[in-house]
Amino acid sequence: MSSWICGINGIYDCFMRKINHRMATLLENREAYNPELISTVCEDILSKIKVAGNCVLYDEHGCIDNCFIADLPQKIEKLGDNTGLEMWHNEVRLSAYSGFSIRCIIPFVEMFKQRLNTIHPRTYCFIVYVTDVRTIDFRFHVYRKDEGMWLVGDIEEENNPLLYDLDVE
Repeated sequence: MSSWICGINGIYDCFMRKINHRMATLLENREAYNPELISTVCEDILSKIKVAGNCVLYDEHGCIDNCFIADLPQKIEKLGDNTGLEMWHNEVRLSAYSGFSIRCIIPFVEMFKQRLNTIHPRTYCFIVYVTDVRTIDFRFHVYRKDEGMWLVGDIEEENNPLLYDLDVE
């Protein structure tokens, strides 16, 4: 399942959100959600974002310092590319926030995308997946044409409910 929304008059700001069948089933009966909770979760995550080199990284434990930045080329080489480094660092367990549930996923992605782009404007790929025990995990990376997407292939092959969201200019 996917949706594409493109601009008119030759301007193609494309929005792509793909949702596998398992995620679509979970999202079918979305109930009301608490906007304050979603705002609090967004602000908590955003307060821990740092830019290191060409990467936008979630620094949950405050480990990104001058020493980390000095070793950035080696870290990128070890993980393959900038996207690999971001995917290593940019994982957030959303279900660890009290009250965060399936119904919060879409509003969270929308709010986080808008707020992140306000402070660090770039093209991002956002990924949300739900484990078999209903753990909700969120990852994100800067979309780089030369590195592509972290997710590849048919998302229907993924065993867990999965959503990814990408704005392409």
